[in-house]
Amino acid sequence: MNNPGNPAQGKVEAQAPLSGTRSKLSLISVLIGTSVVVLDSGLVNIALPTLARQYDIDPGRAVWIVIAHQLVTAMLIIPAAGIGRRFGQRDTYLAGLFLVLLGAVGCLLAPNFAALLLARAIQGAGTAAIVALGMALVRSSYSGPQLAVMLGWYAMSVAVSNAAAPVFGGVLLATLGWRWIFAIAILPALISATLMLAGPQNRRHRDETLDLPGFLFSAMAMAAFMLSVDRVSTSPQWAIVGMAVFATSGVLFIRRQKTAFFPALYIKAFENRRFSWAVTTSFLSFAAATMTLIGCVFLVEVGRGMSALETSLILCLWPIGTAVTAPISGRLTGRFAPGRISSTGLGLFAIGAGLVAMLPSDFSAIDLAWRVGLCGLGFGLYQSPNNLEMLSAVPREHSGTAAAILACTRTMAMSFGASLAGMLLASGDPGVVAYKVISLGCLTSLLAILASEQR
Repeated sequence: MNNPGNPAQGKVEAQAPLSGTRSKLSLISVLIGTSVVVLDSGLVNIALPTLARQYDIDPGRAVWIVIAHQLVTAMLIIPAAGIGRRFGQRDTYLAGLFLVLLGAVGCLLAPNFAALLLARAIQGAGTAAIVALGMALVRSSYSGPQLAVMLGWYAMSVAVSNAAAPVFGGVLLATLGWRWIFAIAILPALISATLMLAGPQNRRHRDETLDLPGFLFSAMAMAAFMLSVDRVSTSPQWAIVGMAVFATSGVLFIRRQKTAFFPALYIKAFENRRFSWAVTTSFLSFAAATMTLIGCVFLVEVGRGMSALETSLILCLWPIGTAVTAPISGRLTGRFAPGRISSTGLGLFAIGAGLVAMLPSDFSAIDLAWRVGLCGLGFGLYQSPNNLEMLSAVPREHSGTAAAILACTRTMAMSFGASLAGMLLASGDPGVVAYKVISLGCLTSLLAILASEQR
């Protein structure tokens, strides 16, 4: 456990900071690139009904615009980290930006639904490189307290993008039309690429070969997991088959990593107690956040009958709260043990979720709003220290591994949380069952606190 009397315990290793003008340009590029892909996901979610009408398809098919992107992203996160190690993280990140740009142009010009799906898949491949290597690039340029602060800025950029997406998407659809949902990413992506080109080049391991079998097993495992959890409620038999494929692929991947001369992933990272418990905490916390957020949506729209606009205005307080505390959390990590700060943030989140779960059925918008804001404040306080623990627990040259595992963990946890929420909501009146979903989110966050305290 963390010792509150010893702030140095659990801190990032003491290394000389590598920051300079070129490193700052690289950081800004990562913040912009990350904001682009996060904003893109939010904007497309808002535009799904419009896109369904535009291409004359039913809403069930339209959802594949999102699924295709998420599936390809999940499948390619670990391969992107391995390619980044072989050819350089900066150049691989730039390739990801290029694919995001190419996909955005493809979406903009897509003549039919099939072409749109292909363009979204291309964007998903680019997004995988950005989420797998963004934090690794920050880690390669900063260390110690500076790294903690920069991770706080990283978390803030994600939160601001999440908060802006619903409002920004509505404005674009109402004024400029659906094509701007995709076109809006082009200029920021170009700016991000220009800044990254001016940033420092990191080491390439050209003497190493790509672990293609490892890439294949990891992609199969992630695809099987994503598809199976999505089918738990509607096709349980296929979900069981999918989980069997996931387990088999996962075992084959781990065995490959233990025997490969140049493995896709630095599997020894899990031998580090700080790293393993930080990963566990991350999974539980993102599952808890997903369940709580989905529960709040149904509580507001179905339970209280509020409009989609009212719902978005209330729930945007979550990412706003995260944006407020994330940079503060980064600075606190330079003074206190990261694990203790993470636990405190998760405690605030659990209190907020618990208070939401105890709301009466006739609650007002304000009653819910400040509780949702408290969840966001707590989650923002938690994220940066936990990410720091993961990144600093492995050698700098393997930072891509830590960033990729973090991205995979977050993706799997959100899918798992959404699946559990969906199963509960299908068991009764969604407006009533939403309270149970939020309660489960609160309970899961308490488990995350226990995991956080083990390091």
